[in-house]
Amino acid sequence: MKKSFKALCLFLLLTCCVKLNFFSDLGQEMERLGVDNVLIFQSQEIDEYPLWSMDSNFIAVNIMGRWRKFNLKKVSLIEAEWHQKKIGFSKSSKGIFLDFSDLERENFLISHIQEDFVNQKGEKIQLIQKGFSTSLILTELDGQKKVLWKSEIESCHSLNLSPNKKYVAYICELNGLFIMKID
Repeated sequence: MKKSFKALCLFLLLTCCVKLNFFSDLGQEMERLGVDNVLIFQSQEIDEYPLWSMDSNFIAVNIMGRWRKFNLKKVSLIEAEWHQKKIGFSKSSKGIFLDFSDLERENFLISHIQEDFVNQKGEKIQLIQKGFSTSLILTELDGQKKVLWKSEIESCHSLNLSPNKKYVAYICELNGLFIMKID
């Protein structure tokens, strides 16, 4: 009797957690909020470009000399604004913040695209820096350029395409690690 009661309580607790959106996939959370950009981790202390796991379920960054990874299958976002654009902001960075061993780092992709790349639709996505400002530019198939956002006094860099080609990660030095949906 006690075991079945405990099992029922555990089931109800997990059901509530899922319904309350404690455990959600990054893509689901972005869709729920209607955003394409997410500030997944806020920090001015990111030392190197981000690394993706082979399955795109984790992203790792070096923070003050220590590699940390984020579980993108367990994300909780709230709505925020950045450069007059609606974005998602991770309200659970402590919950998805995991230690990252040197051995485990070998299972992450070391691909690094610094300035631009072409998505599956054939559109070019690039970060362009002018002075202290950075713009994220989308060049459509017809050659028309669209400014997705522009920073005022912030260097953004280190575009890195996820292995599943659904997301691109980048760092903005005054804010932290961003992930943008591109599919």
